Amino acid sequence: MGIGRKVLVLNITLAIVSVLLVFIVGHQIWNTSYLTLEQNDVRDNTNRAYQAWEEEVEVLGSFVSDWAPWDETYAFATKPWDSEFEKKNLDDAAMENLKVNMVILADPNGNIIYAKQANMETDKEKIITEEISSHVKKINAQLPLTLTRGTNIKGFIMLSNYPALVSAQRITTSEFQGPSPGVLIFLRNADEEYVRKIAKRVQVQMLFIANDARESPLKQDYWQKNVDEKIVKGYHVITDIYGNEGYLLETTMSREIYQQGQQQMRSYAILTLLFGVGITIITLILFECFVLKRLRKLDEFMKNIGDGTKVIERLHLSGNDEF
Repeated sequence: MGIGRKVLVLNITLAIVSVLLVFIVGHQIWNTSYLTLEQNDVRDNTNRAYQAWEEEVEVLGSFVSDWAPWDETYAFATKPWDSEFEKKNLDDAAMENLKVNMVILADPNGNIIYAKQANMETDKEKIITEEISSHVKKINAQLPLTLTRGTNIKGFIMLSNYPALVSAQRITTSEFQGPSPGVLIFLRNADEEYVRKIAKRVQVQMLFIANDARESPLKQDYWQKNVDEKIVKGYHVITDIYGNEGYLLETTMSREIYQQGQQQMRSYAILTLLFGVGITIITLILFECFVLKRLRKLDEFMKNIGDGTKVIERLHLSGNDEF
């Protein structure tokens, strides 16, 4: 194998090794950066969905805090058969304005003394179920007996088919005086349509998952999972009003950041390859001009001497180097 071919093989080998090293290092740095950006974006969107859920709970709690310590509510709780309070304050329009599906009054023992449930789409009243009655007793048992401002409980309960946001507070006079005649409970169905409205507001694809056995790999309230090359999901653990776990808020996002990173990595790989090829070609051209061309001239001159021809001819080489 001639020197030219040896140099060609050497240059190609060095170019391949150099390109691979540059690509591997660049890929590690670049890929890590884009994955970090994606993880932060998924975390931010999942936290926004969770915060939106919590804000809905807080809003419902603020409504109960306004209505429970109120003289008119106090009077109605002592005389729940009086229809004037309902006509004045709890018609379907008022319930729609409060964005509640159910208003419940229970006595101090948790027995329902008044309940109204209206479908906010059709304005049809429904019957209170045994399931609701059971939840009312549990909520009543959890409420503190102190009659002070802000002593309400709020969160969500799991009904048969969907969760429901709930807030409850003991009824007092406007001056927080007692004895309390019972408990005021506001309930808002958090069905799929309701969750979709929250998702639309925060611009995140969002889903409530009940009775889920999945656990965070790090035993944390949040984690995420790459479904495939196009989809990533974020999960935030939530607990119901009784402190039970097994409920998740799931957000789904397209991996646009990851895909963008992969596209740029492919472009980077092509540019790195072209750079390596270009360096190799330039190196070979320069080596041909400054080394091989002069070496061939020297080789031809020595062959002529060996053949006995042109023995008196002088060798002329430009430059002032080893040649």
